[in-house]
Amino acid sequence: MKSTDIMIPSGYLPIAVCMAILLAACTTTSTGTRFFQLAPLPLNPGPDAPGAKVLAFGPLTFPDYLKRPQLVRRGSDTTVTVDEFNRWAEALDQSAPRVIARNVDGFMSNLTVIPFRNRAVEAGFRLFGSVSEFEADAAGRTVLVVQWGITRAEGGLTVPPRTDRYEAQATPADDPAAVVDAMSDLLGQFSREIVTVIRATILQAEQ
Repeated sequence: MKSTDIMIPSGYLPIAVCMAILLAACTTTSTGTRFFQLAPLPLNPGPDAPGAKVLAFGPLTFPDYLKRPQLVRRGSDTTVTVDEFNRWAEALDQSAPRVIARNVDGFMSNLTVIPFRNRAVEAGFRLFGSVSEFEADAAGRTVLVVQWGITRAEGGLTVPPRTDRYEAQATPADDPAAVVDAMSDLLGQFSREIVTVIRATILQAEQ
């Protein structure tokens, strides 16, 4: 049986080659992208106690350079690297506050933590904050810098604004999954500090 060759007119050959290259590039991008989520602490909380205080969590704001789907790493004091192939499954400024709120709520049976936009439940206190740094550098050193405080519903500060800094090491430093684990650890550190402060202020004052 004689084979039949398919001839491509010479004028169409460059177009066919370009389309093949473009298709290969698109396939590599779509199959090579990984998506990550921040993880809460492994707590197993029970139901809140009757008469538990209610804390509205938020808003917790983030700088614009972090409000993007890609993971961001610090290059130097003035440069950052945006990782196109490793991305957040959910916006960082949405997932991080939820993880912190879940951690805090999980630690305390005498405190109920709700999103600050929840108008169905009256909260006696509100935690507000602003993140200024939340990323890893090339060496895997991961940093969270956050300013926060707590107000009363009737007005006035229960916890005056304060700035805290937390660090964790991603190992190996070039592994995005390790970086996300370190970032989750930072949120855990911050959550524990919130719990310590609440126990020394809000709950102590009610005893």
